[in-house]
Amino acid sequence: MNKDLILKYLGYRKSMPDAMTEKLIDECILEVKSISKFKYIYQEFKEPLPFMLENEGYMKYLSGATSYLLVATTLGIDVDRRLSLYEKTDMTKSVIFDCTASAYIEEMADNYEKNNLPYKNLSYRFCPGYSNTSFLDNMKIAKYLNVTKYLGISFLSSGLMVPLKSMIGIVGIGNTKRRSCEGCLRMGKCEYRRDGTVCYKE
Repeated sequence: MNKDLILKYLGYRKSMPDAMTEKLIDECILEVKSISKFKYIYQEFKEPLPFMLENEGYMKYLSGATSYLLVATTLGIDVDRRLSLYEKTDMTKSVIFDCTASAYIEEMADNYEKNNLPYKNLSYRFCPGYSNTSFLDNMKIAKYLNVTKYLGISFLSSGLMVPLKSMIGIVGIGNTKRRSCEGCLRMGKCEYRRDGTVCYKE
């Protein structure tokens, strides 16, 4: 597993972690890999769904695409349980474990989309909350994919997903767009851009 994204999530941009932190990262990588039950589902659509038509962020992302996928993925509930345990017993490790799990689901989803989807010319994965879209749109996509049945994902009243290490999004087919900072709510006050980097894996 590439540690770069973990280090970014932990706030390391120009400095490097000490030996103890490195050791904890390595431990967390092994733990996350051993207890994760990665699952991924998708469904292809040709036309924008009603909630997409109401937001320029979605339509801009889909411009040039011949079709798109609604996608959902999770690492499973065991990762949440382990994180909850560390939150009660070891706060330092809980932070590192949390960042490691977040980086791992990103990496697994990226690899799945690159190597397992039967499509070419895929764009990056666009998740609700990007480009002034609503985080709550996750629940709308979830209904189309029936994520409760197929992935065991449910939602809290706040809109957070359970398992926590779950992700829902859209993948454009045919437009090969790449991630950028355009449209990000933190564009004007981003600590990553200030340090000459970005928060995502390039």
